[in-house]
Amino acid sequence: MNYTFRKSERLSSQKLITALFQKGIFSLYSAPLRFSFVTVAEQEASCQVLIIVSKRNFKTAINRNRIKRQLRELYRLHKQPLLEKLASQDKQIALMISYTGSPEMDFNLLKPKFIEALKKIADAV
Repeated sequence: MNYTFRKSERLSSQKLITALFQKGIFSLYSAPLRFSFVTVAEQEASCQVLIIVSKRNFKTAINRNRIKRQLRELYRLHKQPLLEKLASQDKQIALMISYTGSPEMDFNLLKPKFIEALKKIADAV
């Protein structure tokens, strides 16, 4: 298993980011997390990820960065079933994960919700 989160897996294309905000094909809300993705034609990785934490809910960068680190770690550890499903269907997606809750949640409380949401996304692809 590949437990890395390479730079090629990070979403940085401005075109794809605006496409996610304008016409995210699939949107899933799971407690403090919102997932949205759009299928794309050609990109380096089969799934590129954008992680967003609202500045309105978390004023200090310390708190926003901590939540982003936790979400990246959750994705890194539990991305394998999603990537296998994408590889079997020969599809590529751009995925946006946004943290919408105002109180900061514990890592262990986020974990089951995150895993369940990734399974739903893999089924929707």
